[in-house]
Amino acid sequence: VIFRDGPLSSRARFFNAPPRLALPFTAHDNYMSVVDKLGRPDGGRSRSAPDGREFFLLRYPDRSFTVVLLGRERDDAFYVGALGRGGRVVHSVALPDGRDSAELLSHWR
Repeated sequence: VIFRDGPLSSRARFFNAPPRLALPFTAHDNYMSVVDKLGRPDGGRSRSAPDGREFFLLRYPDRSFTVVLLGRERDDAFYVGALGRGGRVVHSVALPDGRDSAELLSHWR
């Protein structure tokens, strides 16, 4: 006996890549440009980066993502990307050295 509660395709969404967001940011954006476009974050924290800089995490729970900036000081830090639930990368940008910031974001934890 086989019981099915829906088509198999309804379960496939759990195995797909997380959705990517189309955010209007590049690596040239900083804290003030993010706040100008999204408003003040509901909270924030920082974590040390391996090279002595800091990751600045700006929480936007009403939008279901956290913006990540990288730099020595929050106001001078540049945009690196956005993380969704579970720390999944939902937006990344091209860094000045040509690499995609998704790689950097995946290693920050």
